[in-house]
Amino acid sequence: MIYRTCAWLILAVTASTLCAQANDRDRVATPGTMLTVNLADIRSQTNAAGSLAAIETWLAANFDLPASGETANIAFASPIAMTMLRFGGLPTAMGRPSSISQTQTIRPDDTIAIYVDATKTIYLPDDWTGRTPAELSVLVHELVHHMQNAAGIKYTCAQERERLAYIAQDRWLGLFGQSLADDFGLDPFTVLARTLCIY
Repeated sequence: MIYRTCAWLILAVTASTLCAQANDRDRVATPGTMLTVNLADIRSQTNAAGSLAAIETWLAANFDLPASGETANIAFASPIAMTMLRFGGLPTAMGRPSSISQTQTIRPDDTIAIYVDATKTIYLPDDWTGRTPAELSVLVHELVHHMQNAAGIKYTCAQERERLAYIAQDRWLGLFGQSLADDFGLDPFTVLARTLCIY
């Protein structure tokens, strides 16, 4: 019991210091692990593998997801490019709508981030910094899709595969006393509606 209490205390301290660490420097401790995320590496798209692996380690430890063993590609895109990807791909045919997962805000037409299965690429907004738990949670959400894709997990519909991504994102936010409802306006009913296969 003492061990469990100490582990939760360490996790709570790590979680509460994430924002301060991110504002002070680009190295952020991943809650519940001894690993760090280097935000500068992700933003510059260099040496991002270690940082992404740190988040994947947290995901694999907390959810029924195997570590992918391969690094997702990271790209940054404008709102126009995100919209084009979401509704059929960029002119260079980077993916079909059925192979794309996106994190959305309260407005369904406002896509925050996208994962394209075919190219194993996470598209983040041009202004993404990762300096808040909410911004990092978007990356967590899309990394779930990368891990699902790499593991070859099949779903009845695209919406069904969003369920675990939203659960992981909300649990990540919960480490910092936040939630999908607080940060993205996504209450549990809305999340449920977005993750049901409706034919």
